[in-house]
Amino acid sequence: MPFDEKKTAEENEALYFEVIKKVKENLSIPISLKISHYSSSLSKLIKLLSWTGDVQSLVLFNRFYSPDINIKTNEVTVNNIFSSPDEYTLPLRWIALLSKSVECDLCASTGVHNADSVIKMLLAGASAVQMVSSFYVNGLDHIKKVNDDILLWMQANNYDTISDFKGKITKDTENHKLFVRSQFMKYYSSFE
Repeated sequence: MPFDEKKTAEENEALYFEVIKKVKENLSIPISLKISHYSSSLSKLIKLLSWTGDVQSLVLFNRFYSPDINIKTNEVTVNNIFSSPDEYTLPLRWIALLSKSVECDLCASTGVHNADSVIKMLLAGASAVQMVSSFYVNGLDHIKKVNDDILLWMQANNYDTISDFKGKITKDTENHKLFVRSQFMKYYSSFE
């Protein structure tokens, strides 16, 4: 987390490139870099990281544990250890906005708990998803249900492979625009 007020945004973001360089110097395996959404220019940072040619995928996003305060004991505790199903919209938005303009795969992380959120991430252009919290909460057998539900959805929509629908939503310019902030006002102005 960029909490050091003495560091500039550029210094915080340079850390990612330093990590990539050091890993590349010591390993020859493909690199997947999990990043935070804390950035003064997130879309530019993601594009620059992808354009290095040194990372095969970027994982959006690293989720930090949140401290809390127990008001009965006045102690700092940890809260929200696991992601919630409502958190998927942050990585969904950024994957939808950037999937067509990066030079590496994007992997969705945070809030992916069921087949619906997996499908949404794939429709937005994700190449993979991470579901860690979901398995802690539901057990490892949950993967079978998720896979079965994805297959049922694919059959109902006449898709044979994930490639048939990966990035489908963002290929349409109008759908892509809906992920941009300016559409927020348009959406809410329609309510009377």
